[in-house]
Amino acid sequence: MQKIDNINFSINSHAKQKLKTLFSEIIKYTESDEPYKSLNMKSVILKIYYILLSECSVYKKNAISLNVPDNFIYAKKIIEYIGKNYLDDISLKEMADIVGLSPAYFSKYFKSITETSPIQYLNLVRLEHALSDMLNYNESVTQASMNNGFASTKAFIEICKKVYGCTPVQYKKRFINK
Repeated sequence: MQKIDNINFSINSHAKQKLKTLFSEIIKYTESDEPYKSLNMKSVILKIYYILLSECSVYKKNAISLNVPDNFIYAKKIIEYIGKNYLDDISLKEMADIVGLSPAYFSKYFKSITETSPIQYLNLVRLEHALSDMLNYNESVTQASMNNGFASTKAFIEICKKVYGCTPVQYKKRFINK
């Protein structure tokens, strides 16, 4: 495993466009009066972390170590793991075992770094992929939920309501009408 201080970020045009869109979303939410704007902003910030870590990180050779706290390295490792394995059934215990911590301690630690629990983060990743599939590939709610790791369509709908204050179909209609 590479240490975080051995990473540079190289942002290609595809990632740059994604990041521009996400920063525009943050600006939109800061100017918004909607009741769930803080949840939306956290979701966008987590997406930015994910893009930077999964698409833009480049490991330096012969880098000088800066003693970055190990706890950030654990978060990076789990964020990368979730990004690669969100389709699978991932438990809190499995994530904790990957970084060698107890599930209770790992959950508190992850929330202190990301301001969301590991399971909530996993569900946010699944939610964004499922909504993207609905928008880009015209998948049904059921298809999108099953193709992106949700245990059920009901779980997908409930998480979408919690994060965006609407069902996936309503979200799609709002997005299309913009």
